Amino acid sequence: MEQPPPPHIVMLSSPGMGHVIPLLELAKKHLHNHPNLTITFIISGEDVSHLGSQKSLISSIPRLNSVILTLENGIDVHESLEEKIIAGIIRSIPSLRRALIELLEAHPNLVLLADGFCSFTLSMVKELQIPAYIFFPSSATTLSTGFYFREHCLSHDGDFRDLPGPLEIPGFTSINYLDLPDPLHDRSTKGSQGILEMLNNYLLADGILVNSFHKLEPDAFRVFHQRRYADIPPVYGVGPLIRHDSISVSDIEEKSLKWLDSQPDKSVLYVSFGSAGTLSNSQLIELAFGLEQSRQRFLLKLNAVMVSEVLKVGLRVKENENGIIERGQIKFLARRLLEEDEGHCLRERMRILKNASLSAINEDGSSRGVLISIAKKWNI
Repeated sequence: MEQPPPPHIVMLSSPGMGHVIPLLELAKKHLHNHPNLTITFIISGEDVSHLGSQKSLISSIPRLNSVILTLENGIDVHESLEEKIIAGIIRSIPSLRRALIELLEAHPNLVLLADGFCSFTLSMVKELQIPAYIFFPSSATTLSTGFYFREHCLSHDGDFRDLPGPLEIPGFTSINYLDLPDPLHDRSTKGSQGILEMLNNYLLADGILVNSFHKLEPDAFRVFHQRRYADIPPVYGVGPLIRHDSISVSDIEEKSLKWLDSQPDKSVLYVSFGSAGTLSNSQLIELAFGLEQSRQRFLLKLNAVMVSEVLKVGLRVKENENGIIERGQIKFLARRLLEEDEGHCLRERMRILKNASLSAINEDGSSRGVLISIAKKWNI
């Protein structure tokens, strides 16, 4: 009896390392689980001439081939980052089509797994009758927020800022629209329109793989399992996808990691901003004085809403009438986190989530089980 052709996965990523790395980690898991599998990793998007680090990562993985797509036209230097990425992906569709046709000739059993930004390619991919899935490298809560934005755009003429009171996003908490990424504030901008079109393209996918797992975000995954957004494809939690091998970092990052390693356990305050992470000069001064006066060790990072409202492992600060978070409040909360019982409870919750993350990616963990079931759908 003639053997079926060996399976082959095409992974399509936008250029950013925050998209490339988790998708590569997913590739390594599939290659580990299925010795007969081969994968082609394709990078699409903006100018790819600076992708030395990405190419090095790809070349280090056995049974993984790489393709860097060419763009049909240049990119306007005045476009925002989101617009540049989306424009680059759209302009690379002709070269992607040629690459997929060539791969189909060698691998009839082909599946495409596309990074979320690359959903603009799905219409063409479906024309070639290739099963296509989306890989969403962020959280399930962020995905739900995106579909809530799409739902709002379909049913309302105005923006989130025109609604009375906070937003009630399914699987999330009550949230001010200002806590959302900038492209979701004003739907008249190109960035907002691009995000909406990207989300509409998700509906063409056969499924969405999310870099998270149920125990980390039970409310968000419950929203998807209960079909709150009825017209979207199935959502699967396959995370957390984290690099366990050595990783090249900048000098500043290396110094930060060395400094962290030298500090006593449970002694460093994690200071997190919003998605943009931009502070005014006045706010930076208040932050610096507040942290200095608290006399606590600290590390600055992003994603304040996720840390405090979803994972519930942090405290959010409040602005005064001028939109500034005062140094006194920063000093008070810093000490509250590191010196009082509330901080102990938050650290304990972080420990629980850490262990749940490790459990999810174990050999018998939930995320590995999801990957095995998806592989069966792909005839791997």
